[in-house]
Amino acid sequence: MPVRRLSVLIGASMAAQCFSLTAAADEAKLCEATHAEVADLMTKTEMGMMPDYDGTVADYKSDGNPNSIEIVILGKKGEKAQVSDDGEVIFVTKKTKDKEQQDLMIQAFARKLMMQKASATGCKLPF
Repeated sequence: MPVRRLSVLIGASMAAQCFSLTAAADEAKLCEATHAEVADLMTKTEMGMMPDYDGTVADYKSDGNPNSIEIVILGKKGEKAQVSDDGEVIFVTKKTKDKEQQDLMIQAFARKLMMQKASATGCKLPF
């Protein structure tokens, strides 16, 4: 069975989307991701793909490379599309629609950036 082509649009369509993730207002400094920061991270990040992964999301071991994002196509029924907490892995199913894939990609880059900022500055994560 051929692997379904992932329609991941990185560039103009993502840059055009407006988003800023922030934590709930409190005394801690808030982590934020600007368009420019996310666009810069996109140009520096390597992308990898793991087609037809038969394990579960919980069992998947990331490559541990902070300069990459892995796209894992889940083959096991019952698993759902999602982004890892650190933003380094995007899990999709063969039924994940293009729009949801794009949203997951944006979420992955934003989370990855937020994790970097939290590590460097101690700001509070919104997730």
